[in-house]
Amino acid sequence: MALAFFDLEVSGDIKRRMVAALDKDGDKDPPELALRKDFSNNCLADFATKNTRRFFLKIQMDQKFLTKSPDSWNDQPGDLMARELVQGIQVTNDTAERGMALIQEYNWLVTHDEEQLPILMEIVTEHRHAFPDRKKSTLLTGQR
Repeated sequence: MALAFFDLEVSGDIKRRMVAALDKDGDKDPPELALRKDFSNNCLADFATKNTRRFFLKIQMDQKFLTKSPDSWNDQPGDLMARELVQGIQVTNDTAERGMALIQEYNWLVTHDEEQLPILMEIVTEHRHAFPDRKKSTLLTGQR
């Protein structure tokens, strides 16, 4: 949610509403059922709460920019630095998806037989246990 404050595609009006929403209480542990709720009628600002401020505290970001008009957030050097910091955050889901795609591509290069894939994974796992590091000395001596 906090990353939306730095999204250039979010309008200034919505950002003003998001700033105002930072004063409302949020659930400490949102119920699991909320994940299944239909949010199509909600605005981005409906998801901002006091909990959203935790993001700024965690990354030790100065929150002064929130007191200014969102239209001027791009004008201040400190605000630009904040945007660069946020844009440099690597999204975990993207990394996981890339890792899975790499594994699938590797599997496809080795075998096209679906029945062989579990055997391949077992062999790779055994090899990683037999050779826990990538040192040449370990590989040459075959130490286990």
